[in-house]
Amino acid sequence: MNEIEYEGKTYVLKQDIESVIKERIGKVAARATTAESALAEAQRRLEKAEKAMSSVDILNQQLTDLQTKLQTSENRFNRYQSISKHGLTDPDLVEAIEWSYERSQKNATDKDKKTLSEWLDSVVENPETAPITIRPHLQALKMVDDGPADTQPNVADLPAADTQAQLASLEQARAPRTNAKAMPTPESADFLDRALRDPEFYAQNRDKVMSAWKNRNKRTV
Repeated sequence: MNEIEYEGKTYVLKQDIESVIKERIGKVAARATTAESALAEAQRRLEKAEKAMSSVDILNQQLTDLQTKLQTSENRFNRYQSISKHGLTDPDLVEAIEWSYERSQKNATDKDKKTLSEWLDSVVENPETAPITIRPHLQALKMVDDGPADTQPNVADLPAADTQAQLASLEQARAPRTNAKAMPTPESADFLDRALRDPEFYAQNRDKVMSAWKNRNKRTV
């Protein structure tokens, strides 16, 4: 940069001043451009992060919904298992039992609350304590359970001439069925019934049982 001294003062040529100004403006502009690029990149990253967070929120919500549906299905299955073990499988009666149970526990304290299985076992054992809506059904069930335990004749009391024939008849009646231990298919009606009656069978085939139960619910909708 050229300088000129005149009357004790130093002057700079106009063209040099313009060059200095342009140079400084160029540096400021370059820094501004760099800052704008960095800001744009930061904005893109922020938008990408926001989209990723939205996807995570959606996946978390879907996972929560699936867990809720699975828990609901398991609760329904457990309830059905608790009811059907007493031979009560009619849909209307099952619904009445569940409604009566919910009503009985509505005002119960946390200490006095019972599970459906506990409550149903109690009223099945003592039908007189059951709600009026299901009492007749449980009384009828109790009468069947308390019926004669053994109606088979005593061989010693049979006439001698009929002893062999009666023994053959009794052995035939007691003979096990050849397909008693056959594995029912998950699509058959006996599959869920066996799972409800046999805890070991249920434990060995839990996934198939849950799948069959969900498919059953879909068919009944």
